[in-house]
Amino acid sequence: MTEQITSTMHEDRLRRVVNRLYVSQEFYEPFERYQPRNHLYDHARAVLPRMWRLVQESFWTHAIPLDASAPVQGWKIHVSATPRNAERILENVIQVCVQEGTAFKFASDYFILAMLNSKACARGSSGKFMTLYPKNETHFKHLIEKLYQALQGEEGPYVLSDKRYKDCKVLYYRYGGIRSIKRFDAGGDATPMILSPTFEEVPDQRNPEFYVPEWTADPFPSEEEDTSEGLKGGRYVITGVMGHSNTGGVYTALDQHTGKTVVIKEARPFTNINPSGNDAIGQLKKEHRLLKKLSGTGLAPEALDYFTEWEHDFLVQELVEGNSLRGYAAKKSKIIRTRIDPEQVKVWFEQLRKLSLGIVRCIHGLHQQGVVFGDLSPNNIMLLSEDSMEVKLIDFEGACESGVDAPVNLFTPGFASQKRKGQEGVSFEDDYFALGSTLLSLMMPLTVVTTIKPDAIRTFTDAVHEDFGIPRKYTDLIVNLTGGHDTYLTLEEVIRVLEDPELQVENRMQILQTPEKVQDVALEQAVEQILAYTRSVATFERKDRLFPNGPHSNNPLSIDHGALGVAYAMHTIEGTVPEKVLQWIKNHDLNPSYVPGLYVGLSGMAWALAELGDLQAAKRVMEHAELHPLLFRSMDLHSGAAGYGLANLQMFHKTGEDHYLQEARMVAEVLQETKHEVNGGYAWSKHSGVYSIGLSHGSSGIALFLLYLHATTGEKTYLEFGEKALAFDLSYAKETEEGTLGFPDNTRSLNTMYPYLKHGSAGVGTVLLRYHQVTGKREYRDLIDKIRGAVTHKYALFPSFFSGLAGLGNYLLDCQQFLKDDSYLPLAHRVAQGILLFGIQKDTGLAFPGDYLHRISTDYATGSAGIALFLHRLKSGQQNFNFLPDHLLESIPAGKNALVLG
Repeated sequence: MTEQITSTMHEDRLRRVVNRLYVSQEFYEPFERYQPRNHLYDHARAVLPRMWRLVQESFWTHAIPLDASAPVQGWKIHVSATPRNAERILENVIQVCVQEGTAFKFASDYFILAMLNSKACARGSSGKFMTLYPKNETHFKHLIEKLYQALQGEEGPYVLSDKRYKDCKVLYYRYGGIRSIKRFDAGGDATPMILSPTFEEVPDQRNPEFYVPEWTADPFPSEEEDTSEGLKGGRYVITGVMGHSNTGGVYTALDQHTGKTVVIKEARPFTNINPSGNDAIGQLKKEHRLLKKLSGTGLAPEALDYFTEWEHDFLVQELVEGNSLRGYAAKKSKIIRTRIDPEQVKVWFEQLRKLSLGIVRCIHGLHQQGVVFGDLSPNNIMLLSEDSMEVKLIDFEGACESGVDAPVNLFTPGFASQKRKGQEGVSFEDDYFALGSTLLSLMMPLTVVTTIKPDAIRTFTDAVHEDFGIPRKYTDLIVNLTGGHDTYLTLEEVIRVLEDPELQVENRMQILQTPEKVQDVALEQAVEQILAYTRSVATFERKDRLFPNGPHSNNPLSIDHGALGVAYAMHTIEGTVPEKVLQWIKNHDLNPSYVPGLYVGLSGMAWALAELGDLQAAKRVMEHAELHPLLFRSMDLHSGAAGYGLANLQMFHKTGEDHYLQEARMVAEVLQETKHEVNGGYAWSKHSGVYSIGLSHGSSGIALFLLYLHATTGEKTYLEFGEKALAFDLSYAKETEEGTLGFPDNTRSLNTMYPYLKHGSAGVGTVLLRYHQVTGKREYRDLIDKIRGAVTHKYALFPSFFSGLAGLGNYLLDCQQFLKDDSYLPLAHRVAQGILLFGIQKDTGLAFPGDYLHRISTDYATGSAGIALFLHRLKSGQQNFNFLPDHLLESIPAGKNALVLG
């Protein structure tokens, strides 16, 4: 159950990123700013009586009768549709709703309808073109029967969260909330709730399966069908789930006739309809035909069977033994490693050459069959053997046979040129671009950034050529295939280049030399340009955000993604903040609706306001945090009680008021009461059985708060308590193949080690440095020395502060400061060189991509504000800026154990 919850949370997080890509090609924007077209609105307005209100929002358009009334919760009706029948269904449903005086909503335009039916839509939300709100259960039963009569013969996608009414293929129902009740977690994410008969709030479950709360019953009970015998009369017995999407699942199954394990792909009707009108079933049939055409070529899995069961279609194909190339660079690439061995780099590149050759040959063979793959990326390439580097293509959903198939334009972001966004079909040249992007991604996973940084491929390939001696002929292939030259090389020419055994790493590795210092003038210019660009994109007329931010923003004023984080950076760097920025912040009501945490909410807002000189506002905000109902929902530094406690220590230092110190002590008491003793240390649980690790959400961050509380009070118990918390995270430290020390971000996913500040080596190291400063313990210094190799990157996925290079660079400067070791300074300059490769030169200054690299961000956590703070610190030599009150440690002599104070 825990793994399912975590997986769902991960999918939801990625979905929120994707949902912020539709409004702007440059910035992450909330979907609420989408401007729907009026066609469906106009159609509804023409049918509805004038007394009905019609309110169009970005996603839903609401139709409300004059005397509208609806319960808080109850049985709701959903109607699905396709682009072909949406207007007819809308008109027929409106006629019934007008007769019954029933409020309803519908998808605001055809783009929203397409999203609801798309492959990427959350399965618990999919297919709901219209939602109707009956007045009570009696009215619900009456209304759904009238709709049944009105919608005979219509077809649409099955609404997975609901139950179908009788045999109507567009009519569904479920029990759930009607008037919105939302409760927020400590991070600011909302969960819809409903009330039990005892008025207890429980989650309004919106899973891809029909669910009836225990206090009510299905108004139309029916016997459940027994599906346990397997598919196709029991021939195929499902043994595993490889993945689910709105269009259906992908499964492993045992073929009872042959005894072999096979892969079965499922397609649901009326989902994922492409511009040509083909739905998922049409696309699966096409895939089956293409696999049959390619049978015996070795390019694709063998198609074994195709059948229809109930209303779904199923394609049975050969199970391809091996591993997808997704994540290949993260596991194999020497470019994103910190300890470089020239011989290992040569061996790795020879493997990369052979792998690249196999992929190009595969695409060339496909083109010779008259087939365009269309959606080439590492996700759709299987590596059969690392010895032979033989590959095979999988997932032909986006493929088409030239001159045979209707146009299709399915692609993976980062593996398609900009022109494909407005393109109907796909061409052989589109495979060229995807091929070049794939070769780049196997070397270093940075392809997505090309969306906002057109020169990214040239910039990064030039850099790795200089740093690692990657042959210019190889990097030129990537540039050529991705359109960097006037004409494309043919695939035969590409193959000849890759077949050359002389295509080897050059005997020079600049990356092994002592990093050159980034000149002060270059650092100063970069910081000035970053702030200039940030000021130029401020939108003072908006309320939801002032500066472009990352994809997970919940608070317009927070430190991590909000205006106060950017204002804090401006103040730290320039000593002043533009008056218009300060006024925008003051115009917002600093109320308790924001969550209480440090980086995400009120505690950090108070800290930043105090730094900006508005101490009275900071005090008011801290009062809201103190009384907040979510204060102890989480215990961590990032969004929980430890962060609130840290802000209180800072306020105590600023004001001298004892109340703030007492609040910090109270937090320590709560931490003591809620701790779990695990692996010889202390942890605090967020999800059943899973503990977070690291600075932001793990025990290290809590240990850091306790250390500062010890430094403030001189009480040894807080130091001992903090060391036990730190011990928990240290118990999960893992030495990598390179001999460095890495950390997972939770106790469930122990095989992935992170180097970053938010979670990973730099974050835990940040805490170790300060405990070493206070205690002088040798074991802490030894761990710090092991962490060094894990954080000295020039190349990483993101340039950002929380989960990217800027955070690593800031940690290296911390090491220089606390350890008095200047050997860390050149390493910080190397990090700065890597960051600047991500820079996007704009007319008004310098921009940087945010997390996930799809769009520009200027915020503190994921964007250019955090980057500017690191670059400024690198030039100026100032102390840490990361909302850590290191001045509190100054009262403790370096390396002196707190026994003296205790």
